[in-house]
Parts: sequence; C-alpha cells; structure tokens
Amino acid sequence: MKCPDVILVQPKLGEMDFLRTNPSLPLGLLSAATLISPKYKVKIIDQRISKNWKEILEANLNGGTLCVGVTSYTGTMIKCALEVCKFVRDISRAPIVWGGIHASLLPAQTLENKYVDVVVEGEGEYTLHDLLEAFSNDKPLAGVKGIWFKDGKKILRNSPRGFLDLNVLPDLPYHLVTAEDYVQLYRKRPSLPMETSRGCIYKCSYCYNTAYRSSTWRSLDTIGAVSRIKGLVNKYKVKGIYIIDDNFFVDLKRGEEFAKEIIKENLDVEWQVQGAGFLELQKMDKAYLELLEQSGCVRVTCGVESGSQRIRKILSKGSDLTKISRINRDMAGYNIIVLYSFISGFPGETTYDLRETIGFMFRLLKENPMARNTPIYQYVPYPQTSLFERVKREGYRIPDSLGKWQDYDFHNLNVEKLTYLDQGLRKIFKTEFLYFLPFFIDNKLNEYEAKIWIKIIVYLYRPIAWLRLKYLFFRFPVEVYIIKRFVRFKLFA
Repeated sequence: MKCPDVILVQPKLGEMDFLRTNPSLPLGLLSAATLISPKYKVKIIDQRISKNWKEILEANLNGGTLCVGVTSYTGTMIKCALEVCKFVRDISRAPIVWGGIHASLLPAQTLENKYVDVVVEGEGEYTLHDLLEAFSNDKPLAGVKGIWFKDGKKILRNSPRGFLDLNVLPDLPYHLVTAEDYVQLYRKRPSLPMETSRGCIYKCSYCYNTAYRSSTWRSLDTIGAVSRIKGLVNKYKVKGIYIIDDNFFVDLKRGEEFAKEIIKENLDVEWQVQGAGFLELQKMDKAYLELLEQSGCVRVTCGVESGSQRIRKILSKGSDLTKISRINRDMAGYNIIVLYSFISGFPGETTYDLRETIGFMFRLLKENPMARNTPIYQYVPYPQTSLFERVKREGYRIPDSLGKWQDYDFHNLNVEKLTYLDQGLRKIFKTEFLYFLPFFIDNKLNEYEAKIWIKIIVYLYRPIAWLRLKYLFFRFPVEVYIIKRFVRFKLFA
C-alpha cells in the first residue's frame, strides 16, 4: 500500500471538544485537500478522533512524504499543533507547513518557530496544490504564490494569492475522513456542517475577517450549494445542515433562492446559519421569513456582542439596539431560533456597560420565546484587528512568539495583565460567572440531546442563575468550581 504523499493534521480545539456530541468536521483541511486529492495520496489525522495519533502519524511518515500540514487558530489549538510538529521533527525531515487563521495573520512570527518551514497565507486550495507540485518536482518555492518560507535564516514572502471563486472548486473530498465520526445531534437530527460562502462585508473592529478576508464576500451559487447538501443527505443520511458562513444573507436574493431550491428538491433537512447580520435581517419581510421557515431554516446566529450603544460604536457595529429589538420581536412569530452572541471586556468598557448588555440579553429572551443566548465571552484581542492595535497602544503586552499564543484564549487570559480592562470587570471575569451563568437562563438545552439529570439540574438552577446574572452577584462561586470537575466528561449524550 502506497504511503501518503501529504499528511494533514487537525489539532485538538480545547474545551470545545467536550461540549459537542462529536467533534466538528475538519472543513479547513478538507478544503485544503480539494485540489490535491485527485493527484496525491492524502492522509488526514485528527487528534480529536484518534487518541493514538502519534502511532498513526509515525506509520504514515516515510522518506517520500512531501510535507506534513497543520492548521490552527489563535489559542489552545496552537499548543496541540506544536505538539504535532515537534513529534514530526523528531522522526522525520519532511517539511512542516502551517495554514489557518493564526498563521495567516502572523506569518513571519509563525515562521520564526523552528518547527515551521512554510506558511500558507490565506486560502489554501490552490496554494497547497502548487506547493506540492514544487516539492514533488524539486522546483524552487519562490514560484509558489501565497506562501512564506525560510531560505536559510532569511524569511521570504512570495506574492499573495487572490481570493478564489468557490464555484470552480469541486466538492470536498469527504472520502478522506470517516464522516460518520463527525455527525452531531441538534434537535434530535444527525447533522453535518458545510460552507456556502466566505467572508463578511462589514468591518467590525474586533473581528479577524477584516484582515483575513479583507471584508470581501463570495458564495457558491444556489444550485451548487443545494446540490452539495443533497449529496450529504443521500450519502450520510443526515437530517440537519449547519451552514458555517460568516454572513450567509449578504445577498438576500440568493438566500431566497436557496430556500426555494431546498423546497423544490423536497429535502427532508433542517438547516441553520452560523452567521446572520442584523442589517440583512431587518430587510426580511413576512413573506421572506415564512419562506425560510417553510424551507426548514430552524436557527440563525447573530452577533449582538454588547447591549451598550457606546461600546457598539467602538466595535463598529452597524445596527442600533432599537432595531435589533424590533427584529427580535418580528421573528417571535416564526419557528426559527435566534441565537444571540455576547462578548464583554472590551477596552473602554465599564461595569455599567456590562449591566446594559445583561439587561438587553434578558430583554431579548422576554420578547421572543425562540430567542437564545451564548455565554458572555471574554473579549480576546486578536491580531491584525483595529482593537488589537488599540490595546497595544494602551500598554498591553502581546505574545512575541508562536508558542506564547497557545494560552491566548478567553479561558486562559490572565485578567491581572489586561491593562486595558476596567478594574470592576477584572474582578467579575476572575469568577468566570459571565461564561457559566448564561448556559442556564434560556431554553437552549431543549435543542440538544442532554442527559435527563443534566436537564433537571439546569431547571432547578435557572432561577439562581437569573438572579446572579441580573444583579451581578458573583460572590462565593461554588457552582463554577463544581462544574469544572465535570467539564472533562461529555455532558451530552
């Protein structure tokens, strides 16, 4: 049996691996393999699935391996990716290629690490193909667009590669993984994620997309997108599709055509959207929302982030709270869950702003029985965003090497070192209640396959969670310590 030409490794994500029925499909790696899989033998190894990933990696590495690729975003994933790279370097001289969001935002610093030989900047489908062509034919890397690489001690950057047309790409090479290992349950329906567009047209000051995709947006055409959904339904018998687009409804006409095509194909499938903008939602009339409901749209996720209009201005959020509230009320009459995301801890934010955010969260839940909320995440200053530049100006010391970014997520940030963070918020974040309590205040557990004892605990604790959150009563955080004892176990069946 021929050994693989290229090995792609999906690192662990961290805590998020424990909060789902199964890990999420490694769409980034599958996308990267789209153009190379017909010509090269590709092996995908997933740390989240294969506990013996080291043995698998060692068995597949050989003198003919053209490269080993890893992907990562900022935070815990970097720690796991570096563990992979160190293991590879101990047993092989195969080039190590990094891709993904973090490496694309900080390519030079990533490449300074001794375990990184090449960085793929931006979208990797064509770049990885051309890189393998260079490796397999002993061609100089200087001719490969979209990469950074080492020439001795020098770090060189090639000309960047433009954004690709999604419609010219073949469907993902699902045969490279066991898709059944990634099927998740939502509303008792087996579901898989897919991508129908990339990017977002807006320029929120905290979002990586402004740098990573230059606030551009591209999409699959309607027939192509629905055809791929039909393929997943027929092959893997899924009944749910989670569309992971950053902003699905940028083109409202396309969204309408998408829903009509789902109905036309008579697909027994529910679909949900990870990213939906309020500026688009406010343009949806009754007929549009009824069409979405009829086609099986069961949830849209929207980024409120803050209930303080002053902070929203800092975030460059385009819609005001009055309009968001009206949209929320308009959607109350439809069987479509609206999941609102929230973040706190921005530079310039105060405890008063946090109270406004919590008050607005409760208001949305009261106005719409189909409204749900995320935890209130702690703001993380991600590289190459305008807010990131602000916190640097205000004295916040950022990691100066790839390895130091591994603890850079909302669970691991040392609040005492966040120079931009208000003193009152600093004390609140140390309790971890802002992340913990919002799990209990809505009805989101109804949509997931939770064990009965968990549902009972949530039901009994909900009044306490409401009171603690509403009045910011965060003393004696006994519950947080208890739940931490269980986070290593899967809470959802």
